[in-house]
Amino acid sequence: MYIPIVVAMAARQNVVEALSGGWLAISAGGAAVAASFVLVPLLRRMAPGDHHDH
Repeated sequence: MYIPIVVAMAARQNVVEALSGGWLAISAGGAAVAASFVLVPLLRRMAPGDHHDH
């Protein structure tokens, strides 16, 4: 029961530190998310096998 509480507290501290770290931390996080949105479809097209778009 204590482990989820400790994990949640640590995650909150990480967010607070990232936001107080300034625009560099925020822009680095945004760039990572944007790169993921771009790269996932590209990697999916490159993967072998049948692709069924639903």
